[in-house]
Formats: sequence, structure tokens, C-alpha cells
Amino acid sequence: MALITNPWFVKLHQTQNQQRQTVVVDKCIVRDSLICFDIDRGIKTVDRLDFPIQKCLINSAWINGSCNGMVWLSTYDGTARSPVDYIYNCSTREFKRIPYYQPFDERYSLLDALGYAQSIHDFKVFGVSFDPFYEVEDVSVHVFPLRNNTWKTLEIDDFVEFREDLPATHPNGSIHFGFCKLDFDDPVMIAAFDLVEDKLKFLALPDDIMYSYSYSYSIRSIGGCLCLFPKEEKEFWIMKEYGLKESWTRISSANAIPLLQPLCPFKEGSDLFLSLLGHKFVLYNPKDGSYKDFIIDGFQEDLEDCNLVAFAEAVSRTSFPSEEK
Repeated sequence: MALITNPWFVKLHQTQNQQRQTVVVDKCIVRDSLICFDIDRGIKTVDRLDFPIQKCLINSAWINGSCNGMVWLSTYDGTARSPVDYIYNCSTREFKRIPYYQPFDERYSLLDALGYAQSIHDFKVFGVSFDPFYEVEDVSVHVFPLRNNTWKTLEIDDFVEFREDLPATHPNGSIHFGFCKLDFDDPVMIAAFDLVEDKLKFLALPDDIMYSYSYSYSIRSIGGCLCLFPKEEKEFWIMKEYGLKESWTRISSANAIPLLQPLCPFKEGSDLFLSLLGHKFVLYNPKDGSYKDFIIDGFQEDLEDCNLVAFAEAVSRTSFPSEEK
């Protein structure tokens, strides 16, 4: 077994690099290269992609999500009916093409995500869609495990209300993809998909927001903990013990929290989070609600309406999960 795929080396590498954060921006896919940001050093880097992304049209490559150093890329070359999807390993520079799947590709996609089930060592492509000719509550979940290389669909008929949340977050081996109600008189809950058991699960919200205010919040993950960020309030919520409703803790700040997107912790020993605010990067302090601009050397692009993904640089346990026979 090569050193880069040795489990001991992978564990060591992940531990040593758990604070080495990288951010990738889909607006900055230029021909056959990804533009990445090394957050620790505050510089722009270029990652040349060794697969046929160079054949896509200009501005027709984008990122759907990332997890544990893997990035889900979609490209469009003008000849195919649908985009072509790849999973790209940023450490080994290997790639895997995701096969076309009609039940997913021909419905209206609400969101896409990539997650990792650690206990079974498998990455899974995840999508949520609905039929535009029916109500939005007619939701389907689509899953593609890299290990068995086969798509499957789960029809969901339990929702009476559903709102997707972007970007989907994936702490604790589950993808948290929106808010839902199972009955009109029920409180709103977080909808999640367990990547190990391939089934839906639901997480309770704090009592203070479960009926009236939950739809004004967004689901995020910071430091491996599930968080709820408001659109404009002087507080956010963090679930200190996953799955335990009583562990929701309100974090207040002196100032109103702006409509920002937390990306990742900034540096080891720092209380700041690298975040996206409108068209720029900022460093956000959750203790007092303050933030300041963060400048990347050599980068002047407007980040508004971009899809950004952040990950701690790591090597997956294997280059790609071995396919089941």
C-alpha cells in the first residue's frame, strides 16, 4: 500500500493539517485550473486539474460541494444534454466521473452536496430535487456512494412544508439540507440524511425559534458543531452535543450579526472565523459580532453570487473508496 493511502499516514496528515484551511471558488475555475486560497498564508494558489475540464465552455464549470479534501465539480461543454460531474481529490489529484442519472438530472434540483461517512469510509454524492409540476413538498433524495458506484432514489412523502438550506452542511456523518414540517401543527425541524444508514432523520430546534422564527435562520457547521445563524439578529445558536435538543446554546453578541456565510475557523488559537459578506472575505468574531476585511494577496475578484467551499487540507483514507464487487 502506498504511503499516501496508508491509514496511519492519513490519520497523521489529517491531524497535522486540521487547521490548514483552503478555500476554492467556482467563479475562479480558469480553463483547466482551480484557483485556491491558502488561508494561513493569505495567498492565492493555482491547482492544475489533470482531467478533461479544459474542454468545458468558459464560465461553465462550477463547484457543488466539498468534504474531507474531495471536491464535486460540474462542467458543461455545450454538447451534452446535462453537465458532466466529477469528484476530484485535491491531495492526490485523482478524479472520478459520476454517471448520468435521469431521475436526478431531469428533475428540478434544490441542492447538491458531498458528504463522508467515516465509519464505512465512503464518500457519497447527495442531491435533493422535486418535480416542478407538483408542489415543492414532493421531494426526492438521490444518493451516489462512490464505493458501490450506483445511484439510488428515496421518495419523501412526509413533508407538508420544506425549505432547502444552502450550502448543505455535513457534521456527524449526516447531511443537513433544510427545514421541514411533518404535520401542519408540528414544530419546524432540521431535515438531515444519515450517510451510513441511508435514511432521513430529524433534529429538533431550540424552543425559542421552533415555531415562529426558524425559517429566518440558516444551518451551518463550525468546528464540527451544528449552528443556526440568523439573517439579522444579535445571536446565533450552537448544538454542543449532536442530536440533543437540550444542548442548543444561545450565543449573544453586542452587535447585530450581518448576513454572512461562515466558512471555516481562521487559525489555531484564534476566536475568528473566515466568512463571506457580500462580495468579500471578512474575519468574524462571534463574541462581539465584529468583523474586518480579510485580503488575499493577488486576488481582486468580486465574490458575490459565487459558490465557495472550504476544507481542511487532508488525504482521504483511500484515493477513492474501492468499489464493491
